Amino acid sequence: MTTILMPEDKPYPPVLHPPHIAAEALIWAASGPKEDSTARLLSTINVAGVQMHLEAFAVDVESDEQAFVKLPADAEFDFSDEEHALYTLNETAMQTVTLNGRDYLLVAYPYGV
Repeated sequence: MTTILMPEDKPYPPVLHPPHIAAEALIWAASGPKEDSTARLLSTINVAGVQMHLEAFAVDVESDEQAFVKLPADAEFDFSDEEHALYTLNETAMQTVTLNGRDYLLVAYPYGV
């Protein structure tokens, strides 16, 4: 494990020159329900030696509030738990990325051990 100490006079979080990963450099797999397989995309990244899932959740940018795309009530599965968790952590709209003409919210979390 690496410990990095930040000087107290620096703003948190440090946003100096974060690494850039182009969307085109990632390999995406559709992992949404059969009703809308591209409602979620999945890729893998490595940050500081830690393998991480990178999920892209399709969002509806036309609505008044940023929200995940609505799936049919009888969909194979949905992302309501993930949506609730993300919007509980962040009280404001988050930056999105356009992949293949669709807007997505990116979320990264480590693989289990």
